[in-house]
Amino acid sequence: MMGKIESGEVALHARDYFRVLRNRWPAAALCFALVFLTALVITYMMPEKFTGEVLVEIGQPRPGGSTVVGKGADPGAPLASARFVENQFDIISSKAVLGKVADTLDLPGRWGLGGREEAVLALEGMVAAEARRSTDMIDIAVRHGDPATAAELANAVADAYRERRRELFADRLAEVEAALGAQERVQEEKVAAAHRRFIEAAELLGISNIDPLYSRNGVADETGGLQGLLEKMQADVFAAETELRTAGSKVTTIAGLEGDSLIRMAAPMGLGDPEFAARHGQYKELQLEAIALRKAGLGERHPQREAVAEQLVAVRGFLLESAEELKAGLEQNLEIARLAHSELEAMYRKLQDSSQGARRTNRQFIAAARDYGIQLDTLRDLKLTIERQRIDRALDPVICQIHERAEVDLRPTSPNVRLNLVLGAVLGTLFGVGLAFFLEYLDTSVKGVDELEAGLGAPVLAVVPKEVAMLHEAGPAHPDAEAYRILRTNIEFARGEAGGNVITFVSGGAGEGKSTTLMNLATVCAAAGYSVLIVDSDLRRPRLHHMFGARNSVGLTNYLTSDLPIEDVVLRTPLENLYFVPSGVLPADAAGVLNSRRFPELLAEVRSRFDLVLIDSPPILGVSDASVLASEADMTVVVVQHGKLPRHILGKVRSAIDKAGGELLGAVLNNVDLRSDSDYQYYTSYYTYHGPSAGAEVAKAGRASVVRGEGVDAF
Repeated sequence: MMGKIESGEVALHARDYFRVLRNRWPAAALCFALVFLTALVITYMMPEKFTGEVLVEIGQPRPGGSTVVGKGADPGAPLASARFVENQFDIISSKAVLGKVADTLDLPGRWGLGGREEAVLALEGMVAAEARRSTDMIDIAVRHGDPATAAELANAVADAYRERRRELFADRLAEVEAALGAQERVQEEKVAAAHRRFIEAAELLGISNIDPLYSRNGVADETGGLQGLLEKMQADVFAAETELRTAGSKVTTIAGLEGDSLIRMAAPMGLGDPEFAARHGQYKELQLEAIALRKAGLGERHPQREAVAEQLVAVRGFLLESAEELKAGLEQNLEIARLAHSELEAMYRKLQDSSQGARRTNRQFIAAARDYGIQLDTLRDLKLTIERQRIDRALDPVICQIHERAEVDLRPTSPNVRLNLVLGAVLGTLFGVGLAFFLEYLDTSVKGVDELEAGLGAPVLAVVPKEVAMLHEAGPAHPDAEAYRILRTNIEFARGEAGGNVITFVSGGAGEGKSTTLMNLATVCAAAGYSVLIVDSDLRRPRLHHMFGARNSVGLTNYLTSDLPIEDVVLRTPLENLYFVPSGVLPADAAGVLNSRRFPELLAEVRSRFDLVLIDSPPILGVSDASVLASEADMTVVVVQHGKLPRHILGKVRSAIDKAGGELLGAVLNNVDLRSDSDYQYYTSYYTYHGPSAGAEVAKAGRASVVRGEGVDAF
């Protein structure tokens, strides 16, 4: 159930978004047009730029200091790191490189600049570099208003960059050679000192052969051989000790056992003897057979039991004899293991003493010889490194290689008209949509039935479309009449059995469509057979007499301020069953006139004579007239124009009606643009089903004047 509710809410929100865009499309379209035209104008005003591009392959220095790219490069060498490539971007846009370009092409003189610094600053805004993915290639691009100059500058920047890399490489090699030369001198001193210590150690020990290679290899090998023998002897001693411990454990285990216990323990120790193992298995089987015969109930003197017993005695005797022999053998093995361990341990100690003496004799000489050899090897490796550096410097390796030089391209690269217009369209759309939703957010007017019902706390009786016809002129057969028939029906259901037939129509502000709603409702009610009286109680801006084309000289105010009989102010209209009381001469104090005792008398009189009395009142907020009318009428209907009255005003309208003591019947959502929300189609779907009637006649009276006093006594 929750899944269905959530999906419905999502669909509802999507429809709301579409409704906002549909209602606010003029503002969104205007914003789109402004942004797009701005992009178009900016693109048109931007000067044309041409680009010269050079493709350069860069080389990253190896640990030894050499750098080779192109044909001489190692095919298995890794690509340049991202940090190294970024450093090359900085070198390309550095003052050293751009200054070389300015000097080579004499840019200060050609461009009329004050000096080299100004030329470098101008070049910084023109030069850009970009690496090609998964390669050691860099595109150097220069943008300029002249295509030939752009190509010339790009080639000059590439040449200056290559020259700068060579300078940096030469400086680096010089620094490395200087550092290696200093290390070489220090290492030569270390070799001389090590040689002196080696000679002194040889003379001190009386060693005549002082060949460093022999001293490091021969003597060390002899000592190493002795050490190997010592380690092997130690392993033999450990093995003999393990064997001795195992033999002692067996002897201890079997020493105090006799009888069957001795046989059981000797069985696993004598598994090497096949006959003992076979007899031991036979012995177990005979024991099981003897037990089975006893359980079978055979007596001790039964031939089978006697035969089995004789066999058990014979086999047991053999096993005991073999176990005793095994015990003796184990004791003999223990003594042999003890003697072997003692001899090996004595030999190991003697060899260990000999090894320690040899080590004491040769340790000083071996250490001096090893140190002398190590220092010689280090000096030799250092000399080889220095030689490689000299070779690298003599070879002048390729620091960077130019693969494609810039050529004159007459096609401008800036401005990009298509990209700018696409961006303008995208930004215009985004800003337009954003403006539409922002305006919707700022708009707090009532735009929905739910908002109106929540704000007033009363039901919506009808939804009236925008630009409806005046039914007293167009006739009750017009399709717009259906909305007011719905209003009439809902009013009847809302009134119930209360019997109140005096209804005042109010609004929160002026221009909400209150008078039009009242007039059309009265028309459809009169056409349905109701006797309807319209009372124009808007004593500030009356409009109903204009709709009927009647004069306003005599009316409600004349009745309330004099003893004029009611028949003199009620006018018969061209429509059957419809009567009208105009406002009369407008007073200075409208509220005071309506508060007179004659107004309740008027309502009491017409309440009994007419089926429905509809009172047109001024806006209920700002003036007190409508509050008086709401208090005297049986019920009050609020007319709210779609998209005009702010939502927070609804609470004030309801509060004003409640404070006046009026009874709020419901509300009418008026002047709704059906295109703004598809949900309103459900409230006005009668347009789909309504068709012209064959016998329908449109009223031809037009704006005919009402007849004063004619037949008024009939009501």
